[in-house]
Amino acid sequence: MKLKGKVALITGGGSGIGASVAERFVAEGALVCIAGRRREMLDRVVKSLPQGTAKAGPGDVSSLDDARRMVRETLAFGGRLDVLVNNAALDQNPSNVIDIDPEVWRRLLEVNLSGPFFLMKASIPHMIEKGGGSIVNRSYTS
Repeated sequence: MKLKGKVALITGGGSGIGASVAERFVAEGALVCIAGRRREMLDRVVKSLPQGTAKAGPGDVSSLDDARRMVRETLAFGGRLDVLVNNAALDQNPSNVIDIDPEVWRRLLEVNLSGPFFLMKASIPHMIEKGGGSIVNRSYTS
């Protein structure tokens, strides 16, 4: 990867694949802002990385206000935004239409679909301003 000097925002960065992506990006020379709902998990990942290479940005991707704040915090941390990794998602298995609770369905749509949309909406203008960027949208399957 060619990430030296790049700045990335990684959602769902407090555990699993998101934390691994953050670790790899830092190893490749990037600064990362990791976002997620659980501050303690984000802080643990930040502490595991070399000092000054990562910042925690707690928030809920299903909130446009939080998405905008995550982007602002990334810009304040790294001075730019080169890569957005939309990794945050709920991994619920809606086995069938009859059994799934409508509130679970609503939350799945908010996090898994609206979340990436909100982050892209907040990020793309800054990427355009700096001449480009990359967006990775990750999806989950059960």
